[in-house]
Amino acid sequence: MSGKLSKLKKIYNNMDITTELSNPDCWASFGNARLNELATGSFRRGLPNRRLVMLYGPSGTGKSLLIGNATKDIQDLGYPIIYIDTEDAADDKFLTRLGLNITDPEKFLPVKCYTIEQVASVVSEIFREFSPDEKIAIIVDSLGMLETEDHYETYEKKGELKNDMGLLAKKTKKLLKNINSKVGNRDCFFLVNQHSYKNQDVTDGRGVNVVSGGEAQIYIPSITLMLKKLNLKDGKDITGVRITAEAKKTRFTKLGGKVEMSVPWETGIDFYDGLIERMEEVHPRLSKNGAWYTYITTDGEEVKFQKKDAAPYLETMIDEVDVDAIEENLDEDFPVDVDNQKVQKSKKK
Repeated sequence: MSGKLSKLKKIYNNMDITTELSNPDCWASFGNARLNELATGSFRRGLPNRRLVMLYGPSGTGKSLLIGNATKDIQDLGYPIIYIDTEDAADDKFLTRLGLNITDPEKFLPVKCYTIEQVASVVSEIFREFSPDEKIAIIVDSLGMLETEDHYETYEKKGELKNDMGLLAKKTKKLLKNINSKVGNRDCFFLVNQHSYKNQDVTDGRGVNVVSGGEAQIYIPSITLMLKKLNLKDGKDITGVRITAEAKKTRFTKLGGKVEMSVPWETGIDFYDGLIERMEEVHPRLSKNGAWYTYITTDGEEVKFQKKDAAPYLETMIDEVDVDAIEENLDEDFPVDVDNQKVQKSKKK
């Protein structure tokens, strides 16, 4: 039996069948530490390369905002962005306000698509143009606005609204499966948004929100987060949104958690929102008495502060807690560089 696996490996490689595991080796942030933890178990690492990630929820839940924040972080890591816009949800002002460089044609390329076939063609061309070891990030915002080519052309030419008899859902599922099979072997971030609608029959076991195109979609990506929203108010005035996220699927940490974050329209997402409360639960040397927190440093020094002054201490606490979280939930053979979220591929000594 000795040597047979090595022989099979050569045979499969000659057939262009990959015989290596595709571990993520670069991670980006959603822009909020609690949301990162919900997705991966790490406060800094929210979404991986070499994996498909999906956000879904009703209109106005902040899907484009979260995708935009993640895209900015991915671009800062050196990945050129191809932004497939299907619903005109992102304009120059919105993306620039998030910090994205959209003026350099080698760093950002917006692409308009209106059919599922167009998206499939665009993605296929990207994979042909870029070699597996070249950095690339692909964003689809969103799948929920796409039509089939036949449906789209019938309306364009005849003004008729044709029933696609479930063909769009089948093609969307097939597209996601094809992407999932390709992206694992590439230095590629791939993020998609999808819509959900209110379930008219909550007794059928599918929950209150049903993803557009069928429930099977949420189990194809490596990370799928469902979003809901409430209004953020200051007295009677609505000043932003409160986004609730729930992990419907993740391969990197345990399921069952929910995160709520406040997103004021004036300031946007805060990386530290909700973090001090979470640290009370997970950090062994942090305690609270009234409005004051007490943090014991690794040198034994006792530091007291209030919530408004927590940020400098939270950075240190993240590093202390994250090392354990990464080793427990993620890939033990890939020690993290917490300064830039990249992972150096080297065995532990």
